[in-house]
Amino acid sequence: MESLLLNHTILSNFLGSFCRIWIIYSCAFCILVFRKEVPEERNKLLNRNIYKAESYGYIMNKGLKVGIPLVILSVLSVFALSGLLFSPGGNGFSDGINYESSVCVYKNNELVGECDSNVLYNTGAELIESAMADGAAADATDWIELGNASAAAGEPQADSSEAYTALDGGCFTGTMPVAGTVYDNGNGNWTVGTTFTSSCDDVLTNVTHLINDADAEFAGNNFTLVTLQTNDQLTINWTIWVT
Repeated sequence: MESLLLNHTILSNFLGSFCRIWIIYSCAFCILVFRKEVPEERNKLLNRNIYKAESYGYIMNKGLKVGIPLVILSVLSVFALSGLLFSPGGNGFSDGINYESSVCVYKNNELVGECDSNVLYNTGAELIESAMADGAAADATDWIELGNASAAAGEPQADSSEAYTALDGGCFTGTMPVAGTVYDNGNGNWTVGTTFTSSCDDVLTNVTHLINDADAEFAGNNFTLVTLQTNDQLTINWTIWVT
């Protein structure tokens, strides 16, 4: 599990770097093409006694005709590639948990300088992970729940206003929700995962919640509707990281 998650992170970083390099390369190529076209066309036009202004305008038009389509094509290619690789329907990852904080220093009740941001240490990211994923703590968010799409399992909203009914444990081996297994993926990066096994037919689900032991909701995810038959297995992996 840890190896697969790390490999996915490495691949995502590599492809992101590749896309940026491709844009830079394409722009550089267009500049080279334009610079090559200018002297050749200028000489031809000047030899025919065409005014410099006209020759310059012609050359600019030619350069733009060559350069602009290449730039547009390159940008569209990058967006298409990134859309295929990181679309929500695939192995898409949303933004991690951002750490934002401000420190203000006062001397004799007077502000020293300005309030400023600060650096989250790797150990600090680990502390956040420990607080959220510590299975021994009652408020740890390491329980995974499935929504009942046959009743109501709407797309999660930040204010929990969506219609939602959890699947009960009657059609699954074990309980519902399930205390997930926590995998440590590095500094402030962890995964809570579990596998549900259906003991009924025609079980519909399309939502998963990450909650604590007191059923307090931490986050929700809407996925493609699946129908589970007896002995079908559904694996849910929540990967969370602090940045």
